[in-house]
Formats: sequence, C-alpha cells, structure tokens
Amino acid sequence: TSGTTGLPKGVMLTQGNFIAECEVSDTPIRTGPEDRFASLVPFFHVFGLADACVLSLYRGNANVLIPQYTPRKFIQTMIDTKVSLVLAIPTQYLHLMMAAKRRKSGELPKLKYFISGAAPLPLKVIEAFKEIFGASIIEGYGMTESCSAVAVNPSEKIKEGSIGIPCPGIEMKVVDDEGKDVETGKTGEIIIRGGVVSKGYYNLPEETDETFKDGWLLSGDIGYKDEDGYFFITDRKKDIIIKGGLNISPKEIEDLLSQHPKIREAAVVGLKEKEKEKKEKIKAFIVLAEGESTTQ
Repeated sequence: TSGTTGLPKGVMLTQGNFIAECEVSDTPIRTGPEDRFASLVPFFHVFGLADACVLSLYRGNANVLIPQYTPRKFIQTMIDTKVSLVLAIPTQYLHLMMAAKRRKSGELPKLKYFISGAAPLPLKVIEAFKEIFGASIIEGYGMTESCSAVAVNPSEKIKEGSIGIPCPGIEMKVVDDEGKDVETGKTGEIIIRGGVVSKGYYNLPEETDETFKDGWLLSGDIGYKDEDGYFFITDRKKDIIIKGGLNISPKEIEDLLSQHPKIREAAVVGLKEKEKEKKEKIKAFIVLAEGESTTQ
C-alpha cells in the first residue's frame, strides 16, 4: 500500500488477520449458501482480496469473476448470474448509474447488498443510486493495515455520510495528537485495535513504530464519533491544507462542490505557493456531469 505517502510499503498480513476479517464481517454482511458475490475491485487490492475472494471462500459462496468490466455488460451479468452482493468503489457506482439510466427500471437487477469502500462516497451518489436500483449502498471503512473493513453502516440503521460503527471484535476511538481520547463530537485521529490489525510494515521498523503503537493502528484519518457511536471522517491527517495559518479540510470543499448539479466528481488539493514555504493555495479538479459544459 502507498496511501498518501508515495512509495508503496509492504503490509504484513497473517492468515489470522484474514480469518479475523471474515469473522468481523459476519454481522454486517449476512449471506446464505444461495448468495453469489461479484467484485469490481481487483483481488490484488485488500478490499477485493479480503471481502470478496477470501470471504466468499470462507462462507462457501459462489464468486462471479469479471474478467473485463464495462458497466453495461456488468448489469446484464448481475441479472444472468443472479448476483446478490456486489463490491465496488465509488467511481464504479457512478458508472453503473449512468449505464442503468439507459435501461428500463424492470430490467435492472435486484440485489441484497451493494458494498462500497476504498474511497469516500458522496451523499448525493447514495441517494441517486437508491432511486435507480432500489437498494442502498452500504459504505464500509478500512485499510490494508487492518486487512480491509473494520467499520460498516449496519443495514438496519444507515447514517449517510458516516463510515458506520465498528464491526464486532473491533475497537475504534478518536484521540488527539498526544494520544488522549477526545470528547464525543470532537475531531481527532481515528485509531483501531483488533485481530485484523497487521504485524507492521515489511523491513520498515521506523514506519511500523510510527503507525502501530501499543496494539493500536493509527489510521491517519481525521474524524469524530457521534452520540450513537457512528464514526465520520472529515479528512486525512496528511491532506490538511494550510492557508493563512488556518487548517483547511479538502474534503469539506469537495463535498460542497459535489452538491452542484453540474459536477459529477471533485478533488481538492493544496499547492505550495513558493518552494520551501508552508503556505498553500487551494486547487480544485472537477469532472462535469454527463451533458454539462463550462466556459471556464
């Protein structure tokens, strides 16, 4: 995994980590012997490996392999093979919605679960997807260092915009820069503990010591926990933009831009105004919605 740090790091995941991940997924994702998985996430990514490949084998479910993905063909594959659970990333759900609009509503598949991970999912995508497919996208949260998902929005009470509550057997909390617990509703770094947490980075002792402390995994994600125990991510610790001495959250700007009806996707970054200076300027990249244009 590289995350936001550039060069990839080898994450040491044990067989015990994968078994623990299968067990923590048991409550939020309930499947029976008749259920069929289909993953649009490649198996070299921990999301696809742990929560599609290994989990389906662990439970004895069929797994429909997708050798070449196009949204239109995948919708037909879901119908033909009676897929009941799909794992994908937010961009792929956008593509599926666009393809689905070209079909009649009666021709769309009926699934039990749509699972999203690997990146935040805009609220308007969840709402629009449910209108088209009639089923909610369940957003999970995790990382390679935690052998994929550690928190999921439970299907019986989904809080949109949240990464959900910790899966059974997982501890999560929010701490300040000194490692002390913060109050409910206050932001800090999300840290994780449980059987899914990796042994560390391969041949990188310093990076291991920085990320894994006293059995806890320091996620690098900034967020908060609400009064119901649901966690929300506001930003990445290393993504904060510093401008005029203020810490600015790129995700807040991205969420605001994504609400515009003409914008399909948005990404915001900080660029240094001058080399060797800490001051940054804000730059936004946008992808327009289908059929929209701009003069700028």
